[in-house]
Amino acid sequence: MSLDATPSGSDANSYVTVAQADAYFDTRLNASAWTDSSEQEAALIQATRWLDHFDYRGERAVPQQPLRWPREFVYDEDGYELATATIPREVRDATCEAALALLSSGDVFARSELGQFSRAKVGPLEVEVRQTYMQSDLPDVVQNILGRWLLSSGISGRLWRS
Repeated sequence: MSLDATPSGSDANSYVTVAQADAYFDTRLNASAWTDSSEQEAALIQATRWLDHFDYRGERAVPQQPLRWPREFVYDEDGYELATATIPREVRDATCEAALALLSSGDVFARSELGQFSRAKVGPLEVEVRQTYMQSDLPDVVQNILGRWLLSSGISGRLWRS
């Protein structure tokens, strides 16, 4: 499968092209895993798949689009609604960082042996398996970049006083 970063495209599978990622990593330190890899497209596709497990503000711009972004009813830090064809810089940057983490460390998104449980009890043994991914499963750098667009991190848009 080849990489397709067309916003709202019916075959879209990445938020970032290899050229966009190259430009991002040109200004980032310690990115040798990116420049030395022949698996850049696969890493961007896998990173995008991972980021698509989370809940974001707003709604998909096109209901049939395969990816979670672009979205509508999403507001920037100044309270302006993003254009419906826009994938925010933070989402693109987080995709790059997640792809780099995959190339650097293998599957950094694999859950820990205990991370899959939402509850555990030692005696008598009782275990409850989580059914969904959690934001805490993201590497810290990716979570910090994405935070403002995730549904559970504060409020979106501007509040007006009447």
